[in-house]
Amino acid sequence: MPRQKLNEQQVEALFAEWKDMRTELTELHRQRDSRAAGRMTEALVLYERLLASCSVFGAVPVNGEERLEFIKSRSENYAAFLQLDELFSEMGKKVASKQAQLKNRDYKG
Repeated sequence: MPRQKLNEQQVEALFAEWKDMRTELTELHRQRDSRAAGRMTEALVLYERLLASCSVFGAVPVNGEERLEFIKSRSENYAAFLQLDELFSEMGKKVASKQAQLKNRDYKG
């Protein structure tokens, strides 16, 4: 059975895109700009793409589904933005851990 690897370039691109969105969303929320809700919708699509890429490896945040529903139901809310930022942060940690496990396994194997 072939070993699966995380596509590091693809995942890194998604995190880089989030970094830019995060900066913009922070400023939109700071200014109480109504465009934040639309941008959050785009950020949710980005997160779902990341989740789809990583869930096959078991890299999913704790209570991720419930937290994602909270974000979707309150996307215009600053608390939803903070929760989405936490989900991205947790995914980053889980992806890094999984990549290290795969590299270690390849090194030993």
